[in-house]
Amino acid sequence: NDQNAIEYLAELQQLHEKALRIANDPAVRARQTGIVFLEQGQLENAQRELQNSLAKRPNDPKVLGNIGLLRLRQGHHEEAKGWFQRAARAEPGSNKWRGLIRTANFWSQMKQADDLLEAGKLAEAQKFARQALTIEPNNADGLALLGNILARGQNLAGAEPLYREALRRDAGNTSAMRGLIELLSRNGRRDEAQTLI
Repeated sequence: NDQNAIEYLAELQQLHEKALRIANDPAVRARQTGIVFLEQGQLENAQRELQNSLAKRPNDPKVLGNIGLLRLRQGHHEEAKGWFQRAARAEPGSNKWRGLIRTANFWSQMKQADDLLEAGKLAEAQKFARQALTIEPNNADGLALLGNILARGQNLAGAEPLYREALRRDAGNTSAMRGLIELLSRNGRRDEAQTLI
């Protein structure tokens, strides 16, 4: 006969029914399945499920953001940034999406710098690498890439501290390690290079 208990139990029952409706929603199931596939690295399956969910829930920030993560893993940084921006608009005030927009910007700059380095356009490559480092100043990959650009331009004195800082931040950074070993070898500092090897 406790009215408070009756109201509380009725409220719990409504919450349970609502949770069941959400769990049985095909769009929500597709979203969750897509996220699991994404976490497992099964990108094609993730794309299929997330697209299925997007068709039914075009403004779901989790769907939009996870499609952004999928595009980021596929190396489509600018496209990923667009998806994160859509997720941020769908979920105003979320720091998660703003952080991922920065991450997409960083990797977009890095990709452009790396492509320009491969093309031998060192001044332009350096510009993009430095722009990336303004976004994430302590990123070991960014430091190593800038070191590679400077080393390719024969600025070994400028490259060495970048390689060392990259290795201080990430001892397993193979790009920085390879670059530093090559730099030391080219400078006749074979004992130091051997110690690193």
